[in-house]
Amino acid sequence: MPIRVICEKCKKTLSVKDHLAGKKIKCPVCQNVVLVSGTAPRKDEPPSNPTPAPGPPAGKQPEVATKPAKTAKPSADKVKTNGAASNDKSASTGAPAAKKPTTNGTPTADKAKPNGSPAKPPEPSSVERPPEHVEAEALEAFTDASKPAEDETPKTIDFTCMYCEQELHLPLEEAGKQMQCPNVECKRILKVPLPKVVEKRDWRKMDRQGPASARINQPEQLEKAWGTEETTQARQASLAQAGVLDEPRKPLGVFGWLRRGFYGVFFGIVLVGAGVGATRLFATKQQTNAIKETLSLVDPRAPKIRKQLLQAEARRALGLLCIRSTERKVPASAREFFIGARASANVKLTKEDHGINEQMFLADLAVTHIEFADTIDQFNNKEVWDKIRDDIKGTLSAIPSGEIQAMAMRAVASRLIEKNQIDNAISLVESLSQIDLNTTKRPPVNAQRIALLYIKGDKETVKDRPDLTKIKVLTDTHIRVGFAEGHARKEQYDEAFKLATFEGPAKDRLEACLGVAALALDRKNNAEAVKCLDHARAIIQDKNAGQLSPWHILELIRLNARADDADHKTLLESLDKQFTLQAHVELLQAKCAKSPSRLTPECLREIELLDDKDGTTLAIAWLILARHNARCGDSRAQNRHMFEQHMKIVNPEVGVELLRPMVDIGTYVGSMK
Repeated sequence: MPIRVICEKCKKTLSVKDHLAGKKIKCPVCQNVVLVSGTAPRKDEPPSNPTPAPGPPAGKQPEVATKPAKTAKPSADKVKTNGAASNDKSASTGAPAAKKPTTNGTPTADKAKPNGSPAKPPEPSSVERPPEHVEAEALEAFTDASKPAEDETPKTIDFTCMYCEQELHLPLEEAGKQMQCPNVECKRILKVPLPKVVEKRDWRKMDRQGPASARINQPEQLEKAWGTEETTQARQASLAQAGVLDEPRKPLGVFGWLRRGFYGVFFGIVLVGAGVGATRLFATKQQTNAIKETLSLVDPRAPKIRKQLLQAEARRALGLLCIRSTERKVPASAREFFIGARASANVKLTKEDHGINEQMFLADLAVTHIEFADTIDQFNNKEVWDKIRDDIKGTLSAIPSGEIQAMAMRAVASRLIEKNQIDNAISLVESLSQIDLNTTKRPPVNAQRIALLYIKGDKETVKDRPDLTKIKVLTDTHIRVGFAEGHARKEQYDEAFKLATFEGPAKDRLEACLGVAALALDRKNNAEAVKCLDHARAIIQDKNAGQLSPWHILELIRLNARADDADHKTLLESLDKQFTLQAHVELLQAKCAKSPSRLTPECLREIELLDDKDGTTLAIAWLILARHNARCGDSRAQNRHMFEQHMKIVNPEVGVELLRPMVDIGTYVGSMK
């Protein structure tokens, strides 16, 4: 019967086998030496007192043998009739051997088995080990393992203050909370840590945590037998056999990856095609709706736009929408809309009636005709080109001002040269530069003819190039401007600047500098453009320059805005009201061209403050602003909302019904792809 002993140091209750009574053992928890006191009756002790076996004298402990006793072969005279061997001592004395009590019912090592087999040799002696080790191992081997483990869950939370290093012991209810350190000198806010959770031990894995002797004495594992240490492997295997676990996937291989790649590419192409188709369908629907709504604005039966110039803007927008349309029959009507726009803007302008907005519109419309030619891509078709040339010629001829006509022709020629159509550009300019029978002079557009023939290498034109070393003053305007722009088109800016600034009339020098600066800006060469613009500004500020054309001053303001030169105050003061309004429109266009994001109606403030009773200039400004914001991604609803909110704050004399259609038209044109 086990003996209960309490360790005096750790207060741990130990269960010790009764044969260790009166001996000293080590506590397996704290390694403290504990004396096992008391005795317990043995369950297997016989009721009568048998004859004790001969042994050592009383009061002396039995000596421990240093070597195991050798077992001799039983002789014939020592073997009983039943084949059992007798004890040596019993044989010598003749007395029967006394039965030695055992604790577990197994025979001792020094006795022979009843079946006649020799006695088992005794175990090696423990003299070689220190007594405390022997007692500790005996204690660990015979300790009652079936006793339930005591609850090792901590009752308190023990930790140290991180500021004053005072040890704290708090109940479990305070775990995770914040508290004040009880130390009077500290009193800082601390967070109580969570208690450590003690994991439950698995009895099947206790051999990994037990003593070395317990692990050594484990029974030998049979082959293909299930043991407690192989529970995980056996369970997984049984689940796999039952079909509960998924079998591991087989590797795809080369053909598997190729098959997956093919399916991925196929479905990717299908999705992209569906997306492109849906986008085109949506864009086509938007273009169709835009054309219908714009047509309703200029419907002759009940037009919503009554101003002639604004109707011209709407018809030009219709022509551009038709060019961008995906329907086959629609682009053929673009030419008709362009011709209708020219008719609306051409209200029999004269040199006395400037018609600034109308002339600037016609200059832009002349370049728009080339968009139609680019769409049908038939520049080399003589019949088609003759129609396009006649349309451009008719638009340029409708401009009464020679300066604006020459500026428009310069822009048209640059557009045609970009498309490698210099011959068509020369044929167009020659039809416009015929000698005027009334004045027997060529118009200002003749300078563009000289520039185009010079860059093509016409021998007769090259001969007319002036030698600046042999003359002191250059009085021929066409020669100066033509050859200066010819050098600029060849990017020979030094020669172009010399010709433009050579001694001569101030008006000729101003026109030549503006032409060279415009071509330099088209080639993104701001340095050369600014150099010419500075000279042009000096000419205007010269009091001895004489009378200069307001069209040239307007062109200088436009080019200055494109070249990021913001000095416009002096130039604006030299213009009258009509040219000042148009100058602000040019500044707005340059601002929209340079801005990568949407703009607010605040940029229209200068135009709203000017006296524009007609409202045409302000309507064109709203068209430009809505077109820019639409190119930045704004929809018609967003542009309309911006317009309505601004009209609540600013109430100009111009009616809202005049301005709102131009916001829609600008949105349609800006939304084109």
